[in-house]
This record gives sequence, structure tokens and C-alpha cells, in this order.
Amino acid sequence: MKDILKSEKHFRYMMLDRMRQDCEYYLNYGSRSAKVLWAGDEKRHIQNMKDIWNSFDENDKPEWLTVEEIDEFARKMGVK
Repeated sequence: MKDILKSEKHFRYMMLDRMRQDCEYYLNYGSRSAKVLWAGDEKRHIQNMKDIWNSFDENDKPEWLTVEEIDEFARKMGVK
């Protein structure tokens, strides 16, 4: 994860979007199996998403995903 956080902004956007898509798949078609998540674990996956989201400067934060939406994924996935 440390390498991802040090990566270029474009790569971090792509990783965050991939992780968002993993959450959507997990909740809809993935039978709520942690195997479909990049991190392989719900709690770690959500934390990694937050870490990536927080790695952006305030003016570079993605408009297509808010921290509240990440929190909603966490709630639906049973992450506390």
C-alpha cells in the first residue's frame, strides 16, 4: 500500500476507482465474498480506499467518490 500512496495521482485515481468497483461488485454480484476485493478483506479494503482518498490534496480529491460514499460502502459491508 505504501507504494500506491507514493504513486502518481493518475494511478491513485485508477486504483481508487477499481476499489470502488470492487465494492459495487461485492455488494451486488460477488456474493459478499472478500475474495472479490482487491485487499481480500472488507476492513482493510475500506481503510485502503480512505488512505488513497486522503492522499490527494484538497483541490485534487475525486469528485466521483466522496469519503461519505466510502463510509456508506463500509456500512453496507459490515465494516465498523
